[in-house]
Amino acid sequence: MNKRLAMKKHLATLGLFLVSSILCLGAAELVFRAFRTDRAEKTRSNQPWRERLRRMNRDIYMAAEGDLVYQPRPQSSLDMPYGWAGFNASGMRDRREYPLQAPGRKRLAVIGDSLVWSEHLHWLYSLPSALEIELGDETLDVLNFGVSGYDINQVALWYEKAVRPYKPDLTLVVYCLNDAMIMSGPYNAYADEARKAYKKSQDDLFTETARLRAETIEVVGEQEETRAVFKILARARTLYRQLTFEHSKDYIDEYLISYGDPKSMQRIQTALMRLGQAIQADGGQAWLLISPLLRDWDNYRWQFIHDAVRKQAEAAGFKVLDPLPTWRKTFKPEFLRIEGDSLHYNPQGNFILARFILGAMRKVEAMRKVE
Repeated sequence: MNKRLAMKKHLATLGLFLVSSILCLGAAELVFRAFRTDRAEKTRSNQPWRERLRRMNRDIYMAAEGDLVYQPRPQSSLDMPYGWAGFNASGMRDRREYPLQAPGRKRLAVIGDSLVWSEHLHWLYSLPSALEIELGDETLDVLNFGVSGYDINQVALWYEKAVRPYKPDLTLVVYCLNDAMIMSGPYNAYADEARKAYKKSQDDLFTETARLRAETIEVVGEQEETRAVFKILARARTLYRQLTFEHSKDYIDEYLISYGDPKSMQRIQTALMRLGQAIQADGGQAWLLISPLLRDWDNYRWQFIHDAVRKQAEAAGFKVLDPLPTWRKTFKPEFLRIEGDSLHYNPQGNFILARFILGAMRKVEAMRKVE
């Protein structure tokens, strides 16, 4: 009899616990749903940065002829929160104009994507400006031919179209690890149907390889929340993924997918060969800097990309610079980057990068011809 009473008490306690848990979970779910709706409304109504980006894509870029999808709009100008954004008449991010012929002057052209254009920074804090200041040579022009969103193939085409007429003594290609991919807003705005199909094939490769990857955790989580009965539990799962994914054995991202694709690697090789041969045919020195992802040096997953790009660039005739081995000993990634951004440098990062570039070049007397 006592055993039956004890069992009933245990079952009653368990039942009370379950009912309480369900009620608490239900209350938490209601609060979370209200919060989620409010957050969604604020997200939809408070994104002026999106409109600024759309306006920038519309105002300072234009459709290009030939194989280029888009290019800088000459003499375009737009005020952004960080200051002036735009291009001079020759497609440089510079308020100054430079004549094609400049007897008695030397020229260093810097070409690449948003790392050269220097996204989110005043143009005087760009990498080419930092190089110009660190050089301190009034007889040397440092030309900023960076275009946000260009991949390495578009960089090669832009060199032939815009940089070549200036006959630079030295051309520095700043290679960003996303240069294997089409990622830019201007591309989407100006691409024709064939090029949009190419972009879609790239995006399909990412999705087919790994729907859940570093770039999609939040999006996948929101999709799961929408379908879930208990949305708060789905949100908890998303937060757990965000906290643990970076160090998980299942970690995957678009860099790892792109550089693991033979077709992608072949496109990089072809573009680097074309670019290197063009620079050398014009009588200039060809240098390439591999810019690392500004993330966790101790858990750096992308070294094989550096190695592959170095090998292909050297085969194309480039002298290659890579600051990662040096910076691992001297700087933390967060000291160099814009907050929350693993690609772009803050002002001090650009000056540190400029000093690294010039120091490495001087060791092999690469600057002898242009100083």
